[in-house]
Amino acid sequence: MPPTFEVPQELIDAIVELVDDTNALGTLATVGTLFIVPCQRRLFRALTLSLNPDKRIHPFPAKFSRALALFTASPHLASYVRQLTIILVRKENPTEDPADIGPVLERFVRLRCLVIQGCPMTLGSWANIPQRTVTSLCAVLRRKGSFHSLELTTIAGVPTSLLDHAIQSFPGLSMQIVGISRDDLHPLFPDAASKDNTTSSLMELSVLEPQFPDRFCDFFLEPHCQNSLRGLQRLELLIAGYAIPHSNRFLQQSSFTSTLGHLVLVCHEPVFVSSSFVLPLLPALHTLEFRIEFAHPWYRPRWAHRTVARIIPQLPGSSPALETLLLGVRYYAQNDPYCPDPAAGGINFGFSPAPYPFDSAEH
Repeated sequence: MPPTFEVPQELIDAIVELVDDTNALGTLATVGTLFIVPCQRRLFRALTLSLNPDKRIHPFPAKFSRALALFTASPHLASYVRQLTIILVRKENPTEDPADIGPVLERFVRLRCLVIQGCPMTLGSWANIPQRTVTSLCAVLRRKGSFHSLELTTIAGVPTSLLDHAIQSFPGLSMQIVGISRDDLHPLFPDAASKDNTTSSLMELSVLEPQFPDRFCDFFLEPHCQNSLRGLQRLELLIAGYAIPHSNRFLQQSSFTSTLGHLVLVCHEPVFVSSSFVLPLLPALHTLEFRIEFAHPWYRPRWAHRTVARIIPQLPGSSPALETLLLGVRYYAQNDPYCPDPAAGGINFGFSPAPYPFDSAEH
């Protein structure tokens, strides 16, 4: 009989982490009992659910009713979910009772990131979300403990009290193609909407392609928001086109300038940053990242140096502790016939503060 030995669980976990394909993970789980739990953890780590699954929006969405049946039969699987993406259904054409959402969400007791996504085809509105769905989402957002971040995508009319709650309760908040709406009279989160609240938890903030950026700027510059932002360490900000003056004002007047350590400046080419953009004094900034995105492949990175060259001359005076400069260039038109596979490139290099050879935007 050939000798047998027990494979260390750490080695099995490492093997499973290297597998990205869902079908391969399912096959790997049948190899032996030691593979079952690691494969289940890997499979259910990130989950996408929708009331109205549409493969044009997401390739593998599942209905809440199907998820409820699965997690009722195998409740331990829900504890493996760390990131949950909820694709909201349009109110005018619901395909199942929104009451089914609550029992499913209650099972995700170890959730760290919640992504609420509207319909990418047309910007959805928070006002069109069924009330039962809103109640269930609010119950999840009120949890304390392991919950780490909230991401909002392609939604208009997000209540400002929800943002107040997020910046007071979670370390991370991300918003992309999002509009906000004041709900001071009937706040969704009354405690968070209190102007006397000085709780601060937010460490990472991302505001990309905001709808009406002036409203975002005005909201985040309110005194109670600035109290919550005073410990911010990482910021992603759009600095292109119509958002430039508002992004500039937000940076210049915010309370986190003394603590911000990582700044990501996002620009959509070929609209490059105007000379009016000015970096404030950021004494703690150690990493500055430029993320330049192209709508079409024929724009090429020939525009990128103009964006970077307008800001780099400001660095010696504004960022005395800067150590690392990152440059990323990518195409975001994934379905463009001339660019079937989006390209992403990056340059990562370190330097010590010193005079720079960029003395004009034309270099």
